[in-house]
Amino acid sequence: MTVIPPPTLTPVRDPHGCFAWMGKRSPAFVAYISFGTVMEPPPVELVAIAQGLESSKVPFVWSLKEKNMVHLPKGFLDRTREQGIVVPWAPQVELLKHEATGVNVTHCGWNSVLESLSADRFWRINRLNGRAVEVVWKVGMMVNNGFFTKEGFEKCLHQVFVHDDGKTMKANAKKLKEQLQEDVSTKGFESFKVLLDEIVKV
Repeated sequence: MTVIPPPTLTPVRDPHGCFAWMGKRSPAFVAYISFGTVMEPPPVELVAIAQGLESSKVPFVWSLKEKNMVHLPKGFLDRTREQGIVVPWAPQVELLKHEATGVNVTHCGWNSVLESLSADRFWRINRLNGRAVEVVWKVGMMVNNGFFTKEGFEKCLHQVFVHDDGKTMKANAKKLKEQLQEDVSTKGFESFKVLLDEIVKV
């Protein structure tokens, strides 16, 4: 009899120590912020995000390109050293699945939406996707008029982490995650096959 060794897991690339930092935080109470590889809010909104984070005291991991870090308010990184970390790159998929992550602040590109939903994390900006997230699925919210202000962002963080609205969003996100898992299961593929069969008949 030959003993087959278990498959080796490839370590997740984490050059900036996000997981070590996340490991010290309370479950479902960290804001993960990332706007994808192409889109980035204008400097005035980056300032508003930083100010909202600082005043809210919400722990955060912010994936922000180095070239945009110059737009952060003076002294922000020093003042929030214990509250959060700003890194030029983060392992997004794995961070969204981390138990400490409570919300994903995003531009709402479709990949980010799916990654958030598969990890039952929620929220924000692409107008069409954002509307689905907020109005149809009720698993998140868009910032006021799709534009970040200090007060507006702080209010959103309060609603998600403190208000009952956040609990409802979390419950809805969990249900949607379970539905997504079912949809890609054997049952989901069987349904897809039925659909394809119907299309072929036409």
